[in-house]
Amino acid sequence: MDTYINIYEMKKATSILLFIFFCNLSFGQGGQKIDVDSLLNELKKGKNDSARVDVLRELSEFYRFQNPDSSLLMIQQALDLAIKTRYQHGEIKSLFTKGKIFVSLGNYPMALDLYLQSLALSERIKSPVWIGINSNYIGELYTYENDYINALKYYNNAISIAKKNKFYSIEATAYYNITRIYENKNELDSAKAYGLKSMKTILLAKDVYMIARVYNTLGSISFKTAEINKAMEYYRNSLFYSKDVDDNFSYCVANLGIAKIFQSRGQIDSSLYYARQSLYISKKIGFMKQVIDASSFLSDHFKMRGMYDSALAIKEIYIEAKDSLISQDKIAGFQRVSFEDQLKRKEMEQDRIKYRNSIKTSILFIGLAGLLTLAFILWRNIRIKQKANMLLFAQKLEIDGQKAKVEESLKELTLTQAQLIQSEKMASLGELTAGIAHEIQNPLNFVNNFSEVSTELVDEMNDEIEKGNIEVAAQIGQDLKQNLVKINHHGKRAGDIVKGMLQHSRTSSGQKEPTDINALADEYLRLAYHGLRAKDKSFNATMKTDFDESIGIINVISQDLGRVILNLITNAFYVVNEKKNQNPEGYEPTVTVKTLKNPAMRDKGAKVLISVTDNGNGIPQKVLDKIFQPFFTTKPTGQGTGLGLSLSYDIVKAHGGELKVATKEGEGTEFTILLPITNS
Repeated sequence: MDTYINIYEMKKATSILLFIFFCNLSFGQGGQKIDVDSLLNELKKGKNDSARVDVLRELSEFYRFQNPDSSLLMIQQALDLAIKTRYQHGEIKSLFTKGKIFVSLGNYPMALDLYLQSLALSERIKSPVWIGINSNYIGELYTYENDYINALKYYNNAISIAKKNKFYSIEATAYYNITRIYENKNELDSAKAYGLKSMKTILLAKDVYMIARVYNTLGSISFKTAEINKAMEYYRNSLFYSKDVDDNFSYCVANLGIAKIFQSRGQIDSSLYYARQSLYISKKIGFMKQVIDASSFLSDHFKMRGMYDSALAIKEIYIEAKDSLISQDKIAGFQRVSFEDQLKRKEMEQDRIKYRNSIKTSILFIGLAGLLTLAFILWRNIRIKQKANMLLFAQKLEIDGQKAKVEESLKELTLTQAQLIQSEKMASLGELTAGIAHEIQNPLNFVNNFSEVSTELVDEMNDEIEKGNIEVAAQIGQDLKQNLVKINHHGKRAGDIVKGMLQHSRTSSGQKEPTDINALADEYLRLAYHGLRAKDKSFNATMKTDFDESIGIINVISQDLGRVILNLITNAFYVVNEKKNQNPEGYEPTVTVKTLKNPAMRDKGAKVLISVTDNGNGIPQKVLDKIFQPFFTTKPTGQGTGLGLSLSYDIVKAHGGELKVATKEGEGTEFTILLPITNS
């Protein structure tokens, strides 16, 4: 094998790179579109060895039928790199793909050896999906050789693995292959049972490409067991699904099956229609086996009706397809000889050619024939290239149109995102409204009370002045001044609260400003608490604070950071209230807000920590990774937008900080904001 690869490395390395470079956009097997340029760009970037292995394997898979030599060289490079870098999953996939290439070449012994290597490594690293895939493909090789005992052993192994891990596609494929074995052995009851199992599992896997083939197999089995109506139903279902996914092979098989059913019913015209459909499509696509079946059916049909000219014409199609298939079988039979035997045969053939060439005198004739052949190949390649260029140009136009649509969709998405963010901000403002009203009421009460007292003091002062008690009047004036100072203080306090509310509702300016973090956290703690109390009079919770006074003033975007703190505190109050409703006895809902300067951490630089802790039910591990995703919420429908934590995460990141979460189910959760202290 190493000798084989080295030969191709010497001969093909340069030509492969040029061949791939001029392919702008290609198609994979089964109509799947493969962007070769994207794969080549990934290969050039070389971000990591694992990515290079995967890209080389995808390219090799694509060129498996178009250029097997190039495909072999690329998969060997992928395999060598996977082994070198100990990328075991890449090694498994590379061995598997290499096996598929040798199947395409008809070298089944080499393919079997590679599949077995891939299976052994899959079992060693406990990769159930690749154990199942390799088992199915090994079973197919044994099926090709009519070794049904070994084939069934590997199919059953694939089924066992697939059932444990709910790999429905792998399980359905194994059932389908077993169905074909039992049908070939004419054990029709067993074949039907496995066919129905395959169909049931394929529907779970939603594998539309397999559905049509299974329906065809069930139709064939039902026809053989004289369940004609059931067979017709299966074949018609196959027509529907195969046409839907452009599976021409299944479409041809289904048409011929329906033709046989109509023939058995004596409906000659319908039978002819479907048989001709099968022959036309199979001949057009090049399905020789199906051409033989359809032409044989039509030829016999015309003979029975005495239409000998039509029968003869169809017979010619049959003979041509038969000759082609026999040639293919001979080639495949030769290729199934072991790899070492092929090399020996090649050497012997070369010796014979040298001997014949030494005694031949018609060198000029051979050279001329070679030149004519080369000219024909060049002409054909030019034609193919012209067609490919036209196809690529059409594809480019289509891609440009799709690009314009994507850009327009992106603009709409950006606008929608901005609107959703503003909606989330207004939703949080709604949470604050009742708390703000409560906070404003306190200073207003002071203003009203001191105003009334000051009015009385003015009257008293006027009375003392009239009596001539100037000293007493002066003392009353001092009291009046103190009252006015307090009125001014509480008036400013109410103004600050209103200012904060307006800042919260406006779009952020993005400018950092000196901010008292402790005051900011304390204000939003009280606003959130009073807001929830206003909405639900039964709500109650213990609020604890632990503020580090050494933090002082730091530069942040205060309204953005305030939204983050408000969101975390509101969530904390929500979860403790939920737990209180579930456990009314012996539970005291508590929310703690803490600040700390320069917490003990490994990274350098001055830091400020803000934490919000609750003693609620905690966050389940299964959703912990999703909580910062947009639109994800654990609240009932209508009680949360799912944007709060996502926006909070983005705001903290924009400050150069981190937002972390620590939780324990049944005990509570702590959200931690860690911000760098900057001078600007």
